Amino acid sequence: MGQHAAARRGALGNKLSALFEQAKLAPPRIAATTEAVFDTLHCIASSDYIGLEPASLAGHPFFREHVEIVPIAERAARTPVCLVRRAGVPLTPAAQELATMAVSFARMLPAQRDA
Repeated sequence: MGQHAAARRGALGNKLSALFEQAKLAPPRIAATTEAVFDTLHCIASSDYIGLEPASLAGHPFFREHVEIVPIAERAARTPVCLVRRAGVPLTPAAQELATMAVSFARMLPAQRDA
């Protein structure tokens, strides 16, 4: 296993650290903390860091030549995603397009029940 990990932190906690904890392993040595998935993937692609990122993004043409995807049996906790906007303030055309795409994609996903 790699000695370093690039990981984001957030209100839901660090998913990589949680997986190590659940497996009763010593915590990973976090070498870099970023706020955006593409920043994390850039760190991983430019170093010997490991990280826990969506395989679909790691397989993106921009990264797939520089990142090795290692399948793991454990499943990371889900990350809830939501759209928030101010009432009475119209979205810009670009923001409206992004919101429309997000809602359209969400409708294609299977219904999820909270556990």
